[in-house]
Amino acid sequence: AVLREKFDLISSLLEVFSHETNQRWPMLDDEKVTKQFRVESEKAKSQLLQEIVRLELYKQGPLEPMNNTSFRDDPLCMLSIFLACSDAMLVSMRQIQHNILRLY
Repeated sequence: AVLREKFDLISSLLEVFSHETNQRWPMLDDEKVTKQFRVESEKAKSQLLQEIVRLELYKQGPLEPMNNTSFRDDPLCMLSIFLACSDAMLVSMRQIQHNILRLY
């Protein structure tokens, strides 16, 4: 939900490139354009990890070094990649948001 909310915000900020008047861009008056998503992101990540631990999903398909040739099937590796990609997307969207707001 946090990624989607951030993505929607960035999508609305991209409208700046079609703003062709001398008037102040109305989107700058919207409080959500300066919203930081760190708190929501950390809370969602924490809740996800708590649920994974509660359901013991990390124990499904344990990695056995002799039988597996790839980390692709390891649940902890999949979780790590998911979290890293989510963090990378949020960082990239934060940079886009910052750069657009710097224009004005």
